[in-house]
Amino acid sequence: MPSTAEQAIKQQIGELGKISFADFMRIALYHPSDGYYSAQRNDRSDDYYTSPRAHPAFGALIAIHLRHLWTLLGHPTPYNVVEIGSGTGVLGCDVASYASNKLELFSDSLRYLSTDLHETELPMGTTGCVVSNELLDAFPVHRFQIVNGEVKEIYVTLSGNDFCEVVGEASTDQLKDRLADLDIRMPEGHRGEINLGIQPWFDKVSKIIERGFLITIDYGYEGIPYYQNHPNGTLQTYWEHTQGVTPYKNVGKQDISAHVEFSSLINIGRKFGFHPLTFMTQNQYLKNLGIDVWIGNLRRSDYASEEQEANLFGMRDLIRPEGLGGFKVLIQYKGADIAGQDPLPTDIPLSEQHPPLLSDRHLELALARYPDSNSSFQSLWPWGSTSEDSTTLSE
Repeated sequence: MPSTAEQAIKQQIGELGKISFADFMRIALYHPSDGYYSAQRNDRSDDYYTSPRAHPAFGALIAIHLRHLWTLLGHPTPYNVVEIGSGTGVLGCDVASYASNKLELFSDSLRYLSTDLHETELPMGTTGCVVSNELLDAFPVHRFQIVNGEVKEIYVTLSGNDFCEVVGEASTDQLKDRLADLDIRMPEGHRGEINLGIQPWFDKVSKIIERGFLITIDYGYEGIPYYQNHPNGTLQTYWEHTQGVTPYKNVGKQDISAHVEFSSLINIGRKFGFHPLTFMTQNQYLKNLGIDVWIGNLRRSDYASEEQEANLFGMRDLIRPEGLGGFKVLIQYKGADIAGQDPLPTDIPLSEQHPPLLSDRHLELALARYPDSNSSFQSLWPWGSTSEDSTTLSE
């Protein structure tokens, strides 16, 4: 039976004749009753594998980085960290847990707010940081095709009761302007996506942060490789751990995303006062923060072999270049005098520490990624939470 989201899309097409792919994607993902990210759906996080759910070391290392940025800002109290699009809040729990157990002075100043994408009650004009992890890839995108050397838009319409695509004039000049801003010329027939939600995003973030940082973690590329290396675009779908072949099936039930085009994040960010500080892969980012030290310490630990194996699996997955480690990390700053300062800490005292260990909220998704695995870490499920995992978020 068609979802309410699918019915809503078909009704809109019936009224208008065709809609932009951005409108199709917006309804499919965010329809209030049964869009993929609807509040009524409780199982969506099991369809894909995220860094916070892979291992708590991800949140712990981000806590270490947030403390460094807090230092660059002069140790403000309170230090507001706003995570937008936090889902079930695993990242915030892990940041707060590690900070309260290992970074006491920083924890006293930290005010971590986990919020969903559409919540509006956010702090304004604060000193601190906005964090997003795998958020911008879920912004609705317009799709385009180069026809006779011109930028045309790909629309969604109906053929009988089935969705199909038609190409027509661009619904807004912003599509052509964005490509012109990137100074990219593409061959005939090239297809791609443009995220026009970036400017409203920065408008929102700039009102939250008066002085501080923006950390964006997502998969994607800078402008030229983003378009030139993907002649058919980067759109992808996921449903029940499986990558789909079309966004027009299982509407409202499957995830739809497109890679993030980071050059536009940098260019548009500047217009709102956010200046790029560093841009690197997640592999480089976490290694700079000391994940290799923790991996070495874990190998030499006296934990049971099954527990050690499971934790090493999760931590290595965070830095695997062809997987999560290939994600990009963009750090931008606004209103802060950080000339000559290192954006990443250089004196991280991890040599005597073991990383935080997997708990039930992490391992469950690891098994979801490999549901048929016979690996010995399956025998560890369920563990239950450790005392460090029980820390609540700062309010």
